[in-house]
Amino acid sequence: NTDMDLLALEFFGDATPLTPSQAISILIQCGTNLKTKIKQSMTAAEPSNPVLKALKSLEYAIVKNPSSLKGILVPLLEKIVEDKSAANRSRILPLLDFLFRRHVTEMVEQFKDFLQGSNKEWKLACAIQINSLFKEYLTTKQIESISLEEPLDVLRCGDLLPSILKSVQGDGVVDGQKILPTRLTVALADSMFLIMKAIAFQPQIEDVTSTEPQKNEGGEFLIENIARWDALLIELTRWHLQMNPLFVLGVDQIRTFVANVTRYIQSDQHDRLTSQTMMSEIVQAYTPYLVQENPHLRKNVENEILYLLSRVENPNEAEDTFQSLTCLISLALIMGRLPKREFDEISKKHRQHFFSILSAQLTSKDEAAQKISIQILQRVIQLESNQDLAVTMVPGMMSLLTSRDAASKAVIGFIAQFAASQPENILDQIFQNLDSSETNFRRNSLDVLTEVFRINAEATTKHPQLEERLVQQLLNRFQDEDVMLRSQAGKLFANLSPEKIIPEIFRKISSPNEKVRSSADVALISALSTHTNLKNFLQVMLR
Repeated sequence: NTDMDLLALEFFGDATPLTPSQAISILIQCGTNLKTKIKQSMTAAEPSNPVLKALKSLEYAIVKNPSSLKGILVPLLEKIVEDKSAANRSRILPLLDFLFRRHVTEMVEQFKDFLQGSNKEWKLACAIQINSLFKEYLTTKQIESISLEEPLDVLRCGDLLPSILKSVQGDGVVDGQKILPTRLTVALADSMFLIMKAIAFQPQIEDVTSTEPQKNEGGEFLIENIARWDALLIELTRWHLQMNPLFVLGVDQIRTFVANVTRYIQSDQHDRLTSQTMMSEIVQAYTPYLVQENPHLRKNVENEILYLLSRVENPNEAEDTFQSLTCLISLALIMGRLPKREFDEISKKHRQHFFSILSAQLTSKDEAAQKISIQILQRVIQLESNQDLAVTMVPGMMSLLTSRDAASKAVIGFIAQFAASQPENILDQIFQNLDSSETNFRRNSLDVLTEVFRINAEATTKHPQLEERLVQQLLNRFQDEDVMLRSQAGKLFANLSPEKIIPEIFRKISSPNEKVRSSADVALISALSTHTNLKNFLQVMLR
């Protein structure tokens, strides 16, 4: 107290420091010019300046009695919540920025208290303040302190992460089996992403005289909080699982990268600096697309999509397939959360561009690149109005049906969408695959047919000759060496005209070949169980 009294005497002279409420009143009266006036007052450092006196009075109150900080912050947070306009924020946020830079320890502790409390309005105001502070930092990519003296202690702000994550996980809205995001949880998720990206930018501290490994405090922090980063990605997956599967696909791939880093950390070959660099690169690369509120991206979303596509098509010499995958994941994150109208407008405008670049990725050796490209193409291409494109594209995709992996499943769904809308152009190509000597190729082709009828139960109804060829192809499968394939073929008869299939099935039931008889039994039972027109089926059967 004696030291503070001497400080007050030195700065204020015979005058008395302002009370916190008086100081706040003076600062808010600066209006939207508050940020500029704070910079000017701290640069000039003239004691007679009322803004400087107000700032110093607040600092005096905080240092003399740290518990007074809550009384200073609460009315400011409430003003943010009462009026969320940009103009109102510009009257308040610069003051909170100033306090964060000058008194980061006290501010972090008080914000932790708010985030751990039950007042959701205060939590939201905290998130708004944190996001404003760190967006400015990440925009300049370097800290420009308002006071021109004290930089923002980004690592100290990292102590907020446990409280932020707990609120993100606990303050959502439960709707049956789903957890829905709220404005609060989305804002706090953004806060966590922004803080971690700011930490990822922290430079490595080099000591040429030391024989110890070089120190990277930012990278070390990211490694220590890798589980929290993954937990936050899980929350995003829960929020978007039903409505935005493309976005979730991108998030899942990031989680795969994080899991790889975790395994590397646990391995015998682990090098600390390497793992720090890996995690830092993940955080820096994907944060702009994971953050929900990104005004710059919002204004330039079409240009960003085209830029990422160009990077996929023409990576720099120093870039490899991993860099192309990074751009594909970023595309999935951006396009996965676009409103449908905007997605459709961009897709229609650049459809051929998407097709030419992403179709080339279908033969990529990276399964993730295949899956993402397929899912984007599924949404981009207008199947029913682009007959020529379907005929051109499907043959190239057939080559991806040689394995039973996730990428093949995605291709199956994609080809089936074309075939369901244009069976006369596509199904004959599928029939040819059924004669392949590769078991996986035959199975996947039958999967395509199964998916076609799921999408369009009458896919062959208007094409009698096509249906006849399909019946013959399915009958041929009754002699296949693969028992699963024979069963699968038998079940497809339930989708065909009774007049065409019943005579053929009855002939096969009396076959001397046991495999054929068994397959015919499956076909008949399946048709009796699930045929779309059972009455007609029974009438034809009795005749």
